[in-house]
Amino acid sequence: MSNLSHPVYAIGVMSGTSVDGVDAVLLEISNHCSIRLIATHSEPFPEHLREGILALTQPGNNEIDRAGELHKELGFVYAQTSKELISRPGLPGIEDISVIGCHGQTVRHRPDNKHPFTLQLGCGATIAQQTGISAVTDFRSADMAVGGQGAPFAPFFHHFVFSKENTVRAIVNLGGIANVTILDGNNKDTVVGFDSGPANGLMDTWIQKHLNVAFDEDGKWATSGTLNQKLLDCMMNEPYLMRSAPKSTGRELFNEAWIEKMCQQYNKDISPEDVQSTLGRFTAESIAIQIPKCVEEIFVCGGGANNLWLMRQLSESCDPPVKTTEALGIAPQWVEAAAFAWFAIQTIERKRSSIPSVTGARKSVITGALHFA
Repeated sequence: MSNLSHPVYAIGVMSGTSVDGVDAVLLEISNHCSIRLIATHSEPFPEHLREGILALTQPGNNEIDRAGELHKELGFVYAQTSKELISRPGLPGIEDISVIGCHGQTVRHRPDNKHPFTLQLGCGATIAQQTGISAVTDFRSADMAVGGQGAPFAPFFHHFVFSKENTVRAIVNLGGIANVTILDGNNKDTVVGFDSGPANGLMDTWIQKHLNVAFDEDGKWATSGTLNQKLLDCMMNEPYLMRSAPKSTGRELFNEAWIEKMCQQYNKDISPEDVQSTLGRFTAESIAIQIPKCVEEIFVCGGGANNLWLMRQLSESCDPPVKTTEALGIAPQWVEAAAFAWFAIQTIERKRSSIPSVTGARKSVITGALHFA
C-alpha cells in the first residue's frame, strides 16, 4: 500500500456457498498493517434469488440467459448492500472509500477440468456505477490462469491478521464448504490452506429437502437424530478427503446426489434426522482428520460458528481447543468480507495477493478485475 499519512477505507462484500445472503464490512487500514472494522451489514437473499443461484450450481437448461440475468441482479444487490452499509451518520462518505472488493457468488468451480475455470456472478460494472465507488471482482481467475486451484483465497488474509509468533494455529472457515488455513508462527513464510470438504452445505441441503427451511438453527433437527456410525464410515471413505493439498471443492461434489449415494452405499433404512446428525458429525471429523498434529490452537469463522451444536461436534473431534475468531478480534461472520476489502486494496495497489503453496499456482499474482466508477 502507498505511503499514506491517513487511513485507507475499503468495503468488502461476500456471499458464500451457503447462499443465505450478503455480508458487507467497511474496513479501515492504517500504516500498511493495522485493520479495523468500522461498520458491518447483512442482507438475506430474497427467496427467488436464492433459488436461482442454487439452480445454477448444477448443469441445466437455458443456463446462459439465467446466469446473465442473475449476474446483473446480483450486481444491484451487492451495490445496495454496500450503500446500506455506509448510510449511517458519522461514517466515511463515498468520496473517502477507495474501493469495493466483491467476491461474487460462485455458481461453478471446475479446477480439475481440461481447461480449468471458476465462475462468480455479480456484475462489477453495475456495482461501481450504482455506488460511485470503483469495484474489484473476479479474484480467482488470475490464480487459475497460472495453474492454481483458484481457492481457497482467505489464507493470505488469515496470514496477515491471525498469525502469532511461535504458535501453530488453524483457522477453519465454516461456510457451505469448509476451508482450513495452517499458520505456523515458527515459519511465517509457509502458509498451508485447502478446502477440507463440506461445512454447512450438506446439512442445509438435507434440511431444505425434508423440512423446507434454509438451515438447521443451532443443529436442533440434528440433535433430534442419532449418529449412525456405519453411514459415517461410508462418508469418511470419500476420496476427496484423502487428496493432498492444494485442493478445492464445492457443490459440484458435495450436494444432494452425494448424500443419496452415501445412503445407498449404507443400504439400510435410516431416518432423515439421523442422516442430518451424521452429516454434522461428518463435517466435524472430515475437518479434524485433515488438521496436522502440530496445530496448537483452532479458531473458527464463517456462518457455521453460530451453530453451537456443530461447534460442539468440532470440539469433540479435535484435540486442540476450538474457539471462534472473536477471540482474535474479528467476529466470525465478518472475516471473509473483511478479507475481500483487504484484497481489493492489494489489487488497486498492484500488490500480489495469492499464495502458490495454497492454490498450487506457478507463481503469486495480482488478483481481481477493476471496474472504475
